[in-house]
Amino acid sequence: MITVRNLSRTYADGTEALRDITLEIPAGVIVGLVGRNGAGKTTLLKCLMGLLNPSRGEVRIFGHDLRFAPAAIREQVTYVSQMQRLPEERRLVDLWELYGPLYSNWDRAFAEHAADLFEIHPESYIGGLSGGEQRLAALTLAFAARPKLLLLDEPAAGLDPIARRRLLSALATLIAEQPGLSVILSTHLLADLERLADTLIFLDNGQLSRVTTMDDLRSRYRRLQLIFGADGIPPGFRVPGTLRRDESGPVLTLLVEDIDDFYLDNLKSRPDLRVIEHPLSLEDLFIELEEAR
Repeated sequence: MITVRNLSRTYADGTEALRDITLEIPAGVIVGLVGRNGAGKTTLLKCLMGLLNPSRGEVRIFGHDLRFAPAAIREQVTYVSQMQRLPEERRLVDLWELYGPLYSNWDRAFAEHAADLFEIHPESYIGGLSGGEQRLAALTLAFAARPKLLLLDEPAAGLDPIARRRLLSALATLIAEQPGLSVILSTHLLADLERLADTLIFLDNGQLSRVTTMDDLRSRYRRLQLIFGADGIPPGFRVPGTLRRDESGPVLTLLVEDIDDFYLDNLKSRPDLRVIEHPLSLEDLFIELEEAR
């Protein structure tokens, strides 16, 4: 569905927002785009949409550069930006009637369902909605187009917990009803990605640092707490694959990568040592990996 080859983007002030990005995204996957502020996530989404020209390299969606693709291709992709702006003098229902004829798969019933879930009345004027409500209004348009590819940049930013939960519910319904739908979701709310994403793309200072599945990430990294006896941590004690180490008296806390299960079982069998495995959320792991650099 998406092919990116050697993509780089440098802004007029010399900032290199993306550097030599190469990746492929198949149909039917839910992708979480992860990275710190300034990592290049928004720039990548805008390049995918054809809203920014690459400085080098190329982007293809369904085999096309969206900047020059025919309407039949472009209508299969919808995008809600972090700074989405809708005409304030229009009602939400006006926008449905305006956008509907542009999409062959337009689903007015789903737009109404999403608006009801988000508690936004179709007769509401956009200018009378809060910033978060305006973003939800934009999402009703993106969802109702029934795209094959949905790009979302911080869609839950500024939403209260209830609105955020309802957004995830509407998105999950859309995914369930369209098995071939691909979603690329950029968000700092990593708990949301844990609920939805099956693939994660990590960006770091404009470069692709890691592409992995959620299951692989969970199985690859572990947080261990090793509690030694009265003699404390033995001098020179090391665990293979350690990325981060914190000592506090007789307690050694580790972030480890690809630890051998046989080695771990041997650690747990030592009479002078108590080993506790602590679960790692995606947010925990992201912070741990950043601090381990």
